[in-house]
Amino acid sequence: SAYGTAYNEEGTRKEAVVSPLSNYLVSRIKRDFGDGNTVVGGVFSLVNRFSSDSVSELLLPSSALSGGLDLLHYWKNKNYFMEVKSIASQMNGSAESILQKQLSHTHRFQRPDADYLEVDSLREHLGGHGALARLGKNGGNWNFHLQGQYRSPGLNLNDVGYIRQADFLGEETQISYEMNEPKKWIRNYSIQLSQEAEWSFGGENTGNQVRASFMLRNNSLWSFRFNSKYEFSILNTRELRGGPALRNDPYYLLGLSVQSNTTKKLSGGISYDYSSASIENSHENSLMLDLTWMPVKRFKISALAHLWYWKYHQQYVSSITGTSSTEYVVGHIDRQTTTFTLRGELYITPELSIQYYGSPYYSVGDFDNFNRVDRANARNIDDRLEVLDVSYDPETYTYSYIQDSESYQFVDPDFTFMQFRSNLVFRWEYKLGSTLYFVWSHDRSGWEPEYNPIGDIAGDLFGVQGNHVFMIKANFWFSL
Repeated sequence: SAYGTAYNEEGTRKEAVVSPLSNYLVSRIKRDFGDGNTVVGGVFSLVNRFSSDSVSELLLPSSALSGGLDLLHYWKNKNYFMEVKSIASQMNGSAESILQKQLSHTHRFQRPDADYLEVDSLREHLGGHGALARLGKNGGNWNFHLQGQYRSPGLNLNDVGYIRQADFLGEETQISYEMNEPKKWIRNYSIQLSQEAEWSFGGENTGNQVRASFMLRNNSLWSFRFNSKYEFSILNTRELRGGPALRNDPYYLLGLSVQSNTTKKLSGGISYDYSSASIENSHENSLMLDLTWMPVKRFKISALAHLWYWKYHQQYVSSITGTSSTEYVVGHIDRQTTTFTLRGELYITPELSIQYYGSPYYSVGDFDNFNRVDRANARNIDDRLEVLDVSYDPETYTYSYIQDSESYQFVDPDFTFMQFRSNLVFRWEYKLGSTLYFVWSHDRSGWEPEYNPIGDIAGDLFGVQGNHVFMIKANFWFSL
């Protein structure tokens, strides 16, 4: 078990188990038949936790297992394929830990408009299942793929895996044309069209979009891309953090990118995306710049800068429980995010290498124009949201308003967040397939409940206290 120091509101110090003694098991089996045209496999993972600490039992399931089967089959010289995957999971623990899972962002069983879901505070297990089927063609000029998948509301992978959201049924259709015969100026190009839709198990349309993209590469190996997307009006079952599904307005996205010849010692690229909703003053700008330099074959350094500017008219702010109902407050957010990523790789020998990763990150948000959600699923924004007449208390950093003769309060949602993360890894393959890693991981972060321009706080990040973690990992390969 791993222990840490916890403090309550009075400043009382206590040693607590932050990571109980645990057992992790992951197994994978796969075999191909018919000259590799058919591949059958399975995966199984298991987590067991052993702890007498009451806090750990309240927060973490005592056991979790998941497993799945997969089948991939090719025909006609592997130009056509069919893929089928299935998965199931089962999680057991105290009633408190399973309740935490039911209320989490992955599930949101507490949604008041989801009559097919139910929160059971006495439940001590949670299980679910899912599947995916894909059919397509990957050869020649014309290609396509058709896909369908689902995840039941109770599906939840354990700590070995990751699942962002359960409770959906989805389909996707994609068709593309690729020209791979070099011409006088053009080496190859491709055009792709796709459509995607998604529903919850309650029949709510949670995704509905169409996309189109075009890529061209010239004989100097420079690439040019154009992409576009249109998202229809959908219901977002996660936006109100356990509240009713909130109607999202339709929006479109347009993007352009240019990438130079990546086989050169020095290469770079630039991309820009712009998206806008059908609501005034609700749009997004994203600019990315990347540069890669390889002065010698054994050393490479790359840098990526990302500038993101986002305005959105119904960003979630707070859920406020009153005497007779729960109020959901949203607001207009003006958010700016800047991040820079530096990577370096040095291969002393093919078996001996050093890798470095470092990334400062800044994100700030300024809120105004607060609204209460009136009719969450209404298509007309005037029916969906009601403008609030709020008053602000600078001493407590809180807003307040009156609704149906009752007073409601919420904390000022403005924020300033900054973070720096870095990893330094020494890798040694001391035997074929067997590797030894020495890792130094560092991170530091700061948060303030107020808005500050990024230019005013850029230098403050390196004055924040950080954490250092040193790890050793060994892999040993053996044949049966």
